[in-house]
Amino acid sequence: YDFELMKNGGRITGRLVSGENKKKLDEAIERYEADTRKKNYEKCGKEIVYSIGDGNHSIATAKAHYEKLKKQGIGADHPARYAMLELVNLHDDSLVFEPIHRLIETDVKQLLADLEKENAGGAYPLSWVSGNDSGTLYLKLNEDDMPLAVFQEQIDRWLEDHEGEIDYIHGEDTLQKLAEQEGAIGFFMPAIDKNSMFADILNNGVLPRKTFSMGHANEKRYYIESRKIL
Repeated sequence: YDFELMKNGGRITGRLVSGENKKKLDEAIERYEADTRKKNYEKCGKEIVYSIGDGNHSIATAKAHYEKLKKQGIGADHPARYAMLELVNLHDDSLVFEPIHRLIETDVKQLLADLEKENAGGAYPLSWVSGNDSGTLYLKLNEDDMPLAVFQEQIDRWLEDHEGEIDYIHGEDTLQKLAEQEGAIGFFMPAIDKNSMFADILNNGVLPRKTFSMGHANEKRYYIESRKIL
């Protein structure tokens, strides 16, 4: 453990909201949900209210645990059905979205040639670095396409037919360093726009895996979890 880092980690305080304050909070949340559900339904026929930033080992793991217990015959009111979530305003200044870049170890020349062929006539710039070389791939997008979603789909499909591995990297400096190794290429992903995030989900569905990180890697020191296991 990096104890110097941990020492400056601050603290978490939880407070139980009850009585009149709980009633006001519940009413405020109900108003928000009703207004947002109506607005999004009128806009695109979908009633999305919240967006869940899953993370590698939170909601997906909790759901897998619950599904496992369901097969054992637990009731619908079992505590494992629920997970603790932090409800935050997407536009709060403390919530910073950082891009997660792609590092691919493969036949770099072949990958670039195939990507450039597939995106012929494209206009969306995506920078890459490999060893001492660098350049720009221009993605071919439709009007409502998310650049990262299009690129991820192309890479996934390409790796199904070619040898190689993809890794997801936090930080431009780290990607630059890792891309120096032979047979590796790093693609710099764009930062997601908070103002278009819900529109992207409404138009394209669930965001691609590793779309963004909430904060820099060295800021994500702890995970806070709460679970009652019976």
